[in-house]
Amino acid sequence: MRGDDRAACAALLAERRPVGELLGLHGRPSFVMLRLEVGEISVDDLWGAEHVDPEDLATAEPDPMVNHETELLQHLAAAHRDRIADLCALLGPRESAAATAVPLALDRLGLRVRFTGDGSSFDARFDFPAPVRDVCELRRAMHHLFAAAGHQGVS
Repeated sequence: MRGDDRAACAALLAERRPVGELLGLHGRPSFVMLRLEVGEISVDDLWGAEHVDPEDLATAEPDPMVNHETELLQHLAAAHRDRIADLCALLGPRESAAATAVPLALDRLGLRVRFTGDGSSFDARFDFPAPVRDVCELRRAMHHLFAAAGHQGVS
C-alpha cells in the first residue's frame, strides 16, 4: 500500500489503536497494514449459512456490546448465576434437567448460554425483545428475560 491509500488507512487504524508503529515512526513496525478487497461474503453459524453483501458489511456499525462483552459475561456468571440458570425454564420441560448455566456470548440482539447436566450439554440463544444500544438498555432486556423465566417457572 502506498501514497494516499497508506496515509488514509494509517489514520483509520490510528483512531482505534493510536501507536507510532502504524505510521512507521519506530523502525520496524509491529503492525502491518493490508488492503482487503472483498468480493463475496457468507456467514455460517449455528443458525445456518447466509450471504452478506460486501457493501452492507462496509457500512455496518460495530455491535455496541463488543467493547464490554467480556466484563458483562463475567458479571452475569459471577453475580447472576442462578438467574442465568433460571433461563432454562424458557426452553420447556424437556430441558429442565440442566444443572449448570454459563453465559457464552452477548450482543445487541441477545444472549447465548451453555447448559450442562447429566453428562450432556447444549447451547441456547435468548433473543432480546429489541436490539439494545447501550448497557442501560441491556439491563432492561436482561430483566425482561429474567422475568419471563420466572413467570415460566411458576406455571
